[in-house]
Amino acid sequence: MALTRFVEQLRRLGPLSEAEEQALRSLPGRYVDVPANLDFSESISSSSERILVLVEGLLASCYDTEEGERQLTALHVPGDLCDLNSLVLASKPMCLTALAPSRVYAVARGAFTDAMQRHPGLIGILWRYSSSRVLILNERVVSLGSRDARQSLCHLFCELAVRQGFSSGGVTTTYALPIKQHQLGSALGITYVHVNRTLRALREEGLVHFQHQIVTIPNWDRLTRQAGFDPGYLTGYLQ
Repeated sequence: MALTRFVEQLRRLGPLSEAEEQALRSLPGRYVDVPANLDFSESISSSSERILVLVEGLLASCYDTEEGERQLTALHVPGDLCDLNSLVLASKPMCLTALAPSRVYAVARGAFTDAMQRHPGLIGILWRYSSSRVLILNERVVSLGSRDARQSLCHLFCELAVRQGFSSGGVTTTYALPIKQHQLGSALGITYVHVNRTLRALREEGLVHFQHQIVTIPNWDRLTRQAGFDPGYLTGYLQ
């Protein structure tokens, strides 16, 4: 089912009635396959159909400066609603880029708003979902401003271990991360050279192995201590 993981996130944020859950699962939409390295949003979704839920792959929200620099502002894993703002704001969609071959489920905005009108309880749960996105963004801001490269990378690997593992019932210490080193740097405000050196040091110390786009965490407790990682902000992904 296209929205199974998304609905599961919402259920972990608060109670959903059977009718509310059914209304979400039955939202009409269409699958769109997105090749790796494609920037998209308006290209696959019109102004009336641009509520995008990631089904497979890895996406990033991004911002390009006038000087041609790119900042990745958020990473989206399967089950994430990629542009919640589009549900309530009639603004230009944010730029999304596919870091790997991906599949999204595009839902008409009208269908979403109709479901909320018929089931007002969905408004509260989506407000909680929006708040959970803010908590993730807050941690990214802390990494950009206060954590060094080593701690920032460790923290991101911990976060993604929780987010990637939620559908299987817990933290996953081995997961696919189809992202290039310069993109990791763009997400965390670190140069490519510094990312490369830090990843090598983490591998040599047995904290994280990131090779061939696979993350392996040999010792979860050691990594969380190194990162100063507290998963409490990942409410929608925790059991």
